[in-house]
Amino acid sequence: MRRSIIRGVTALALILGTGLAVPIATATAAHAAACPPAGYQCDHQDPVATHCADDASFVASAPVTSSGVSYGTIELRWSNRCQTNWARLWLNNPSNPNGWVRYLSITRQNPHAYDEFRYYGNGSPIYGNMMYSPGCAKANGLILISTSPITFAGGEALQPGCAPFA
Repeated sequence: MRRSIIRGVTALALILGTGLAVPIATATAAHAAACPPAGYQCDHQDPVATHCADDASFVASAPVTSSGVSYGTIELRWSNRCQTNWARLWLNNPSNPNGWVRYLSITRQNPHAYDEFRYYGNGSPIYGNMMYSPGCAKANGLILISTSPITFAGGEALQPGCAPFA
């Protein structure tokens, strides 16, 4: 829960500090990845805290929808230096008064593994932990948009060139 709050505050600081949500700044030479240099030791770690997000790039995105209505966008992110992927979720309305619950997951195809992250509150974007994934990966996002009845919006961003996988 504490990481959820910290991430929310970090995302909110990015939004409020600049007036725009922008990618994390490029690293200086003094910043080295905390999961040197790459590998399975990066699994389940925070891409910002490890500085893997410093060289982040966009891989794929998909709308997060329910009944044809888009509530946000799920992105698959990549760090070339750390050889990791993670999920980032943007809401179309980051100040939603319901404080929608958001779920993100990142899945590595081979060897199969995944990481899940939940966030309770307002603000956008939010991001999840990393998975070492030099092969195929995908990011999934769910937004709880109603509790009566329970209704989710969902989306999946699959790495280009990869066949769908569980």
